[in-house]
Amino acid sequence: MPDLSIVIPAAGEPENIKRLLPWIASTIPDISHEVIVVVPTEEDPTIPVAIEHGAIAIAQEDPGYGGALRAGFGKASSPFVLTMDADLSHEPIFIRDLYRHREEGDVVIASRYVAFGLADMPAVRRFLSGVLNLFFRVALDLRIQDLSSGFRLYRRSFLDSITSKARDFDVLQEIILFAVAGGWRVLEVPFHYRPRGTGSSHARLFRFGVSYLKTTFRYWRMRNSLRSADYDLRAFRSRHPLQRYWHRRRFKILFRHLDGKGRILDVGPSSSLIVVSLPQTIVLDLGLKRLRHLRWLGRRVVRSDPAAVPFKRDSFDAIVCSQVLEHLPDTGLLLDSLTSTLREGGIILVGVHGWDSWVWRLEERLYRFLMGAEEDRHYRQTTPDEVAEDLEKLGLSIVSRKRVGAWETIITARKGPVDPSADPS
Repeated sequence: MPDLSIVIPAAGEPENIKRLLPWIASTIPDISHEVIVVVPTEEDPTIPVAIEHGAIAIAQEDPGYGGALRAGFGKASSPFVLTMDADLSHEPIFIRDLYRHREEGDVVIASRYVAFGLADMPAVRRFLSGVLNLFFRVALDLRIQDLSSGFRLYRRSFLDSITSKARDFDVLQEIILFAVAGGWRVLEVPFHYRPRGTGSSHARLFRFGVSYLKTTFRYWRMRNSLRSADYDLRAFRSRHPLQRYWHRRRFKILFRHLDGKGRILDVGPSSSLIVVSLPQTIVLDLGLKRLRHLRWLGRRVVRSDPAAVPFKRDSFDAIVCSQVLEHLPDTGLLLDSLTSTLREGGIILVGVHGWDSWVWRLEERLYRFLMGAEEDRHYRQTTPDEVAEDLEKLGLSIVSRKRVGAWETIITARKGPVDPSADPS
């Protein structure tokens, strides 16, 4: 198995391929690699040239640039897959830069628009490219500068985790969206884009614009749902004022109780900023997306069913369980399991949606309409009174109940008797 697979979409590029393949071979002789040249049809004149220079040549089944990439990914056999254009605008020397950063990101982009990146292209094309990239970044709240660069290195495990559907050049943005929403690490390294060799470009900025719009509308709802790994961190700086207030108010309440605590356990997907602010926190979740995202932030993560907490008794000084209960069919199992891992005198903070308020129900629908967010699966509409009663049945003492508008009630309970003078609320 080679260490690197290089996938090159090459529709009618025999002259450029004749120059590019020897250039690649002479540039990275010390990296075990295979080159896969993908063409639209078996009659393409690029095929015999590619085979002559030692590459694997295949004809794609699905049309378009997206179809070419999927065909190349399916043929690649290496743990890392690099994509580049056939027109000599991507110089092989930069393959080394991308490969050198392979352990720092799951997707590594050769970027024209980060510091020290350059792009030799006409002013009008550069302007339009910048506008399209800016539109996609703002519309879907992404922090990547060059979303349309096709010169990239992918980790094989990431490619195996996604199902791409885009046919045209919007596949580049679609892949990045899957990476960010899935908690995978995206890294940009500076790159100097050169004019193409022979022939004319197959990319058209108008087609880029149309494909960007299609991809934006297709994935808008997913980006604004809990399916995105960075949902909570984004919500803290949301452009939606109600959502921003909700998450910042909740953070203040949680941080006031947790600051200065020893070991903290964060259960479920709804308090990521606490994890960032308090490095002693351990995160427990069943989903891989959020855990992947937090792992890149250097946090300790554990994948497990929340109802079967894999920790010994008396392990934690504080536990956070915000907006988790309504997503589970049996809340009693979770609360009982969490209570057993809490030390005597420790506190548990449980966040419960305001299902007892018509204002919450109305605002939730309004938020989903404005942000295009998908419905989250709720097994039951658990009320704050029900949760407080369950905690008391487990022998915990209710310390406080703090409302965050009409959206959420945060219930703080202590294991053991309550000391009123120690209540931080």
